[in-house]
Amino acid sequence: MQNTALKNNAPAKSDIATPLELVKFISDIVCSVIPKDNIRTILDPCAGLDNRLTHYFPDANVISYEKKLGKDFFEARKVDCSEVDLVLVNPPFNNDVKHKKTFLPEEFLRKIIDVVPTNTPIVMIVPAGFRQNVRKKSKRLLFLSTLEISSIVSLPLDVFEDDGILFHTEIVFIGSRYFSKLKPHYTYHENTVVNKHLKNSKSFQSKLLKFIEIDSSLLSVTRNIAFSLSLQERAGHLLAALIYKLDSSNKFIINADSRSELAVLIDTSPQVITNQIKALVECHLITKIARGTYSYNLLSSENIQKILSQNFESISVELKYFKNDLSPKPLIILE
Repeated sequence: MQNTALKNNAPAKSDIATPLELVKFISDIVCSVIPKDNIRTILDPCAGLDNRLTHYFPDANVISYEKKLGKDFFEARKVDCSEVDLVLVNPPFNNDVKHKKTFLPEEFLRKIIDVVPTNTPIVMIVPAGFRQNVRKKSKRLLFLSTLEISSIVSLPLDVFEDDGILFHTEIVFIGSRYFSKLKPHYTYHENTVVNKHLKNSKSFQSKLLKFIEIDSSLLSVTRNIAFSLSLQERAGHLLAALIYKLDSSNKFIINADSRSELAVLIDTSPQVITNQIKALVECHLITKIARGTYSYNLLSSENIQKILSQNFESISVELKYFKNDLSPKPLIILE
């Protein structure tokens, strides 16, 4: 939040830096659904003098703009922002002469959407009136209807109190690729619980990517098994991903952390993971042993080890009828 109408570079009451505690809260929410390894380049269109919003992303490349430093974001081009993975922005709330007939947070967001790649996640601090101070025929209401606002954080009136400012503000998380995994609403408070960071996803993801690249035949098998049972393709991807979650007894655990991890791997939401797990149980591809504990029915322990060690030459699917079964059960065979 800053004063863009100043004629000099001296700080004013409206040049308000985002408190570091709030920056940490925002970073924790972002990293609960996006692995830091996936955040290589961040765009901050209103970086101020210290790039405050990107403080907790020290390894990321930051593309920053600050009008007071001679870099006006409204002069940015698509080619300048073509590699952006995440946008963090606390725009000016008041207007300058050039934008006196517009609402600057809206103008900044329109410009962001224009220059960054499609589906880039955007985190934006806005006045509460950004969403609420509109009328039925308002152009901004039409604009809002086009946004995928996945989550909102309510901020207290005095969140900027250290700078003597009382203002109704909130944070909007725009985009569904990652942010659909967030809760619809958070309150900025010390009691608010945010999911743990996806710390181990890089090694898990690299294993899955290696698995998909080398064992495309196995991935085809799991997809075809899913299709044969009228399940979605995503169920086949989940069957493949689960192999790397199995213990020595062919069992795996599903909890909040593993759901989030699996959701990132197959590019979906934790709720979809829950739904697909239920579908796999109903089709007897996995078995629920206890709450949160399942066994994997498609592979023997021996064949799982063959997959993990890449020690097999061929793969096939065998259909077996067990006593009293009306339909066959698939079993993946490796040789």
